[in-house]
Amino acid sequence: MGKRLVECGEGRGAWRTALAGALVAVGLLLTAPTASAFTPAQEAASLDDTVREDLEFAEQQLRATAASVPPNRYPAATAATGGWTTTGSRAWTSGFFPGSLWLAYGVSRDPELHALAASRLAALEGQKRDTTGNDQGFKLLNSFGHAYRLTGDDAYRRVVLRGADSLASRFSPVVGATRSWGDRGSRDFTVIVDNLMNLELLFWASKHGGDPAWYGMALSHALRTMRDHVRRDGSTFHVVDYDPGTGRVTRKRTRQGYARGSTWSRGQAWAVYGFTMAYRESGDRRLLDAAQRTADWFIAHLPSDSVPFWDFDAPGIPNAPRDSSAAAIAASGLLELAALEPDAARSARYSGAADSIIASLSSASYLARGESTQAILLHGTQDRPRGNYDTGLVFGDYYFIEALLRYGSPPEPPAGPQLGVSTRRVGAGLRVRVRSDQPGRVRAALIARRGTARKLRLGSAPSGVLARGQARLREPGRTRLRVRVAPRARRFLRGTRHARVTLSVLLRPPGGDASATAVPLRL
Repeated sequence: MGKRLVECGEGRGAWRTALAGALVAVGLLLTAPTASAFTPAQEAASLDDTVREDLEFAEQQLRATAASVPPNRYPAATAATGGWTTTGSRAWTSGFFPGSLWLAYGVSRDPELHALAASRLAALEGQKRDTTGNDQGFKLLNSFGHAYRLTGDDAYRRVVLRGADSLASRFSPVVGATRSWGDRGSRDFTVIVDNLMNLELLFWASKHGGDPAWYGMALSHALRTMRDHVRRDGSTFHVVDYDPGTGRVTRKRTRQGYARGSTWSRGQAWAVYGFTMAYRESGDRRLLDAAQRTADWFIAHLPSDSVPFWDFDAPGIPNAPRDSSAAAIAASGLLELAALEPDAARSARYSGAADSIIASLSSASYLARGESTQAILLHGTQDRPRGNYDTGLVFGDYYFIEALLRYGSPPEPPAGPQLGVSTRRVGAGLRVRVRSDQPGRVRAALIARRGTARKLRLGSAPSGVLARGQARLREPGRTRLRVRVAPRARRFLRGTRHARVTLSVLLRPPGGDASATAVPLRL
């Protein structure tokens, strides 16, 4: 699945040593202002040791939390006493503690950790039917998704697919995105930059037996966020409101940042991570550009210790609260971006920035070792405008663990089958030719794009899917499938010329990863 989490190895060998030397030369590693007493190899080995020690400490904290928090309660943030405040399963943070336990189990394969992680899922499963928000990915992919990856139990996969269906129900073909807050009766169609993260649920589910239309929806949302949330300089807005009837932007604002024109640090970190993930899943170079621009801005505006303030424009800097969770999210995203980045110099820069963040979060200033708290990281800011800051945060801990694991074993690009698609209109449908180097089941969905959906008044996710088709490629080569437009959609299309649509095509081989693509078309 998207979050590739494997055991932390014995270091990264000559590649990591050479990279560390280059990063020292450009000043990206955390070193003293004077010349370092360590060679590049020693610098790299030191961080390797730190990462192993951090993972050991994280497991200790996770076990202690599991012993003190009932299975049907979910840690969120630490209280003044250092203990966790907890929530029910409906909270957006509910999937992170089970997810952290699964990550720890993936490293150690300790049956006790397996049991602790599995015990946290029963009360969470009901969230697969939640259609009231956009957090199904946070809740379910980080928990049930890891459970499926590590155990192969198909029941876990089915939960994730049901959750993806719930998230997809919030997609508007007119806006080209899934709604973050509110419902169909809301005046605004609100999309927050955080929602990029939950698109991984749609990408993943489409490739693991779900609806191929979900792939096109996820790609559409990522591209809309790229256009509307990312400023020209690479910084981001937190919130964009749209007119649900026209899909036009009505305002841009913040809810958890300092001001409309400021840059909320966790929102910027979500963007770095989310655009990187969307590029990994789609291969769309526009999303790589968005990931690069948001990452470059994030790195350029970090303070000397590489842990951002809660908002990059917060009043009171340098005495404003920090946000260790934003640092952890960004470090994990930067490590994946470094692995996907085709330019060696850029890749080194992203990896070096992630190393600097990890080194800082591992220091006594941010790591909770020796402190009277159940969290792994100190100094997280969940919501500064509402007074929730300077605490441990369960999602900060989750992404810190993920970053540590990605440091030990850099993520690898997906290795699905090659997939090529060509189309020709035939009557009230499309004839699609699919080429691949592997056999497998082929499924396709035709989705109305924003302008066409607006003209046809297609306000809901189901109405935005105009046609479907499927076929089987029995051996490497090519096959054809007919994508037939539904009668209702055919009547819609008679009233418009040059309808703009997207054809999502997915090939799932008998074993291994699936591949998907989205082809923009005019009918």
